[in-house]
Amino acid sequence: MEALSPFHTVLAARRERYNQQFRLARHHTKGLDPQEFLAHLRDVVGPIVDAVPDDPEPVCDALVELSLALAARGRLGSSGAVAAGLRRFLPAVPGLVAAQPRRLPLAVVNAVHHLDVSPTGDPDGWLDTMLELSRHTANVSELLDAGAVAAWRRGLAQLRTSALATAARLPEALVRIALGTSSTVDLARLAADPWLDPALTGQESSALLLARRVGGFRGFGGTFRRPPTVSTSDGRWYATDGADAWRVFADRFGVSLGRVTSLPAGPGDVGPLVLKAGGVVVDTASGASLELPELADATGWASADGTLAATTPWTHGILFVARTVG
Repeated sequence: MEALSPFHTVLAARRERYNQQFRLARHHTKGLDPQEFLAHLRDVVGPIVDAVPDDPEPVCDALVELSLALAARGRLGSSGAVAAGLRRFLPAVPGLVAAQPRRLPLAVVNAVHHLDVSPTGDPDGWLDTMLELSRHTANVSELLDAGAVAAWRRGLAQLRTSALATAARLPEALVRIALGTSSTVDLARLAADPWLDPALTGQESSALLLARRVGGFRGFGGTFRRPPTVSTSDGRWYATDGADAWRVFADRFGVSLGRVTSLPAGPGDVGPLVLKAGGVVVDTASGASLELPELADATGWASADGTLAATTPWTHGILFVARTVG
């Protein structure tokens, strides 16, 4: 008789416990499909448990509980990004999973989910980076810290401030991997310029560039119901379409918009970039200029540090212009 795999051995030993957990979960989540859950255990959980070098039971317990929580939130589907991320990454790092069987899988789930729903998120790219990082990290804490920096680089602009703070305490080799460059990264320059390529932090020359377009019409899957206006206060960007308001996170790596109850009061920031007639953006500090005819009829603009954001009556987006190396 063929020996049972570690996963099936744990299932056999803890069948009643898992069945009881499933019955309780189904009581709270009526649509929980037993066949879908079994398929998830077989295709996603099983390979992870079988890869663990030591006692598989704590890992199986943690993954069954996590799977039930995912099912309750509708994230269990085997073809979804979360299941694909677990299936792809965790069997490749069995020692780390065994060391932190609850913390690591949950962190991967959260990261993949947020990257998947972000308009600029790249969950597959993040998993690529995590696999590379796992070959150079000493423990789960270090991997997850570096993974947070990688999540920023892979599209989660809202992580910028915390990712830079985390990068400052990581080994330089991990920072380079997380930010996708073989060059030494000047974190101070990266913090000062949200549009800077990490590989170019050693260069000095800069120019005005159309850095990013943000937003879109809600009816086509965007954010705004009407063409928005933009403002800035204390280095933070905000937008409103007249009905709702958002905090806008935008940098070289991505975009995120989070609802706020109101816009900050006061005059706002005053930066060196200004928008002049005809859609000409001028850097009053250097005299450089950039002609953008689509901004000739701008409804408003705001400026902070080396960035200008403008809106027009013809689009449901915000255009960001920046002074940067590139």
